[in-house]
Amino acid sequence: MGAEQIESAPRPLEGIRILDFSTLAAPWASMLLAAYGADVIAVESPRPAFDDTLRSAGFGRGKRSIVMDLKSPGAIDLALQMISKCDVVIEAMRPGKMEELGLGPDIVHKVSPQTVYARFSNFGHSGPLHQKGGHDINAIALGGALSLVGLDQPLPPASMLGDWASGGLPLVIGILLALIERTKTGRGQVVDAAMSDGAAMLAGPALEMFKKGVGGPRGTNLLDGSRPYYTTYRCADGKWLAVGAIEHKFFSALVTALGLDHAINADDQYRWSLEQAENTRATIASRIAEKKRDEWLTLFEDVDACVTPVLEIDEACYHPHNKCRQSFVQGINGPSSSFAPRLSGRPFAIDQDVPERGRNSIEVLKEFGFSNAQIEGIIATEIVSPAASSA
Repeated sequence: MGAEQIESAPRPLEGIRILDFSTLAAPWASMLLAAYGADVIAVESPRPAFDDTLRSAGFGRGKRSIVMDLKSPGAIDLALQMISKCDVVIEAMRPGKMEELGLGPDIVHKVSPQTVYARFSNFGHSGPLHQKGGHDINAIALGGALSLVGLDQPLPPASMLGDWASGGLPLVIGILLALIERTKTGRGQVVDAAMSDGAAMLAGPALEMFKKGVGGPRGTNLLDGSRPYYTTYRCADGKWLAVGAIEHKFFSALVTALGLDHAINADDQYRWSLEQAENTRATIASRIAEKKRDEWLTLFEDVDACVTPVLEIDEACYHPHNKCRQSFVQGINGPSSSFAPRLSGRPFAIDQDVPERGRNSIEVLKEFGFSNAQIEGIIATEIVSPAASSA
C-alpha cells in the first residue's frame, strides 16, 4: 500500500461511537480508542470532582466534549436516548452508582441491546471488596503485582503498573473483544475491567515461576534488580545506566568494556550466591560511578552489552531512536506521547487538541437527532451546558 493510500485509508475503529462517562484513569483508555479512529464523546460534569490536570495532560486528546448534569430531571432519559445510538458506553464510578442513577447495564441493554457496556474500577463489580474505596496502589497490592516491585520496600511505579497496565489496557482489550463478538451475535455485553484483576494477570507469570521453584522473595530474583547483570547503576553525574546483560555473551562484553576482566570472572555469572552477586554489583557500581552517563554511552555505542541510559521522561522525548519511531510528538504545549502498536495501514491520528468542557455540546446533540427547539429546551433546563464560546 502506497503512502497516499495509507493516508486515505480508514482508521481501524472509524464508525465506532463511544459515550465516555468516566473520570481519572479510564479516559486514558478511551483516548487510545479515539487515536485509532473511534468517535469518543466525553460526557463531563458541570461540577467536576477533580481538576483538569489529567485532561490537560492529554487524556482529552482526540475526543469531543459535552457537559451534562446527570442529576437534573430528564437527564437520564436524554442519556439513554444518546446511548441507544452508541456502540460503547464507558463508566468508572463506584460500583452501584450508575445503577442508582438509572444508567446501569440492565437498563441500558433494555434500551440498546447492541451497546458494549464497559466498566473500570479498582476491585470489580463483585467480591467482598467491590464496594471499598481505593486507588491503583491498593489494586496492584491486592493483585500481587506490587509485591514484585522494588528491592527492600515495595514501591508503586507511578501510575504505570496500576492505572494504565492493570486497568486501562484490559479495558481497551475488553472493549475490542466485545465489539468483535458483537459482529457474531449482534449483542453487546458488560466488560468488567478491574485493576486488581489486571494486576493479578500481570503477576501471573511470576506466580507460575514460583510454583516451579524458580524465584523467591522480592529482591532475590533474576529480573528484580538483585543481579549485577540486570539492574541500574548510578554514574558520576548522578544519572543512571540500565544493564540487562542476562545472556553470558552480553555480560562478558560488559565486563570487558568496563575493564573489569581482572576483577570479575564472567564465566561464574550463573553460579553466584546472593552475597557474591552483591559483591560483583558493588564492583561494577564503583567502576560506573567514575564516569558521567554520556561518557559511558559513548563507550558502549559500539559494544553490544544491553546497556541503555535511564532517560528522564523529558529526555526520552528527544532521544534519536524515539524521534525516529515518533514515540513522542510535538504538541501545542510541548512533547506528548504517541500511541502503540503500529499498524502497516493507517494506524492512528495524533490529535493534540483537548477540547474545553462543553465545546461540542450543541454539535453532539444535533448529531443525535435533536431539533434546535429541543436543544434550546435541554440547555434552558441546564441538563446540558454549552461551552461559553458556543453558547
